[in-house]
Amino acid sequence: MTTTNGTIKPDKPAQPLFKSPYAIPVVGGNSLIYSPSPAAVDVAKPSAPPPGGFTYMATDPGFPQHEALVAQGWHQRMYVEWGFDNSPQKLTTAGGDLLANVLLWHAAAAVSPASGVPGTIVTFKATGFAGVEKVTVIMGGLTVISMPTGLLGGVNQQFKVPALPPGNYVVSATGSRSGRKATTIFTVS
Repeated sequence: MTTTNGTIKPDKPAQPLFKSPYAIPVVGGNSLIYSPSPAAVDVAKPSAPPPGGFTYMATDPGFPQHEALVAQGWHQRMYVEWGFDNSPQKLTTAGGDLLANVLLWHAAAAVSPASGVPGTIVTFKATGFAGVEKVTVIMGGLTVISMPTGLLGGVNQQFKVPALPPGNYVVSATGSRSGRKATTIFTVS
């Protein structure tokens, strides 16, 4: 099973993956992501509907029974089978943008508890960053913690909620090397 001409056809073009942060041009329903034809082993798309919680995202138009980008799963996590075996130098601009979108989409964060008063100790967990990179967490415009990720790009650290007025605040984590971002919400009561 091989791909054909290095193009993908989004199954769900409205998915943010194809728009954020870079818009992927889809001409005639397809987008060229590699300049020459790749020769790659691909995974067969199951004939049955996707498993519960998954949405197929893109197909190799030459072999619609195969998936280039397999699925978006539970909690907006990305599960990707990148189905082309070619060097990064052969990526088109659209291909490079799509790869960047996939990497940026992959990071996810959560806080526990999700609400509390200033001074509350919160556990911050995040995944999908580069391994052993510094992640800086900001809440209400204030840096609340900075820490290195583990080898697999995850963090699990506590911080104290700063003195902020009541309201909903974005807790934003950014990887220093990868540039990946993950956000979640904390409510100050």
